[in-house]
Amino acid sequence: TATDSASHMFYRLIDPEHPRYQKDLALRYGDTIRRVYQRMDSIIGRVMEVLGEQDVLMIVSDHGFHSWSREFNTNSWLLESGFMALKGGAEQGQEANRGGSFFPNVDWSRTRAYALGLGHIYINLEGREGQGIVEPGEEFHELVGAIRAQILEYQDPETKESVVQNV
Repeated sequence: TATDSASHMFYRLIDPEHPRYQKDLALRYGDTIRRVYQRMDSIIGRVMEVLGEQDVLMIVSDHGFHSWSREFNTNSWLLESGFMALKGGAEQGQEANRGGSFFPNVDWSRTRAYALGLGHIYINLEGREGQGIVEPGEEFHELVGAIRAQILEYQDPETKESVVQNV
């Protein structure tokens, strides 16, 4: 996990346009990612030296890296788009993980979709979720299609660029 951790923590130091770029830290730690990858290359080389002819070495990654300067909060988008609803009196930004439990302010009787993790949208499906309201079948497929279409159309309010590239 070293390459992942180093990239998450230090990528901002190789992008002078990043809002969290700090020149003094970049001078000290800007080569961290390169050094971690060099170390990993060394480890892989040692492993390859001891592999037999029938052995297979697989190196995989769960994602790549690039600079980013803004976030997209999927639950906020679901709320703004009408796919999620809050209990009376709750305000946006209170929808998730307050008071040690997930979604205490969500009105599940009116919420058709919610997000957990990075980019995963779940349908509040009747018969599967404890308070599911979306019927399996046609209603489910129509909702998935509507979420897909609307999220693909969403643009960053400042740059007017698409936020989501594929669903």
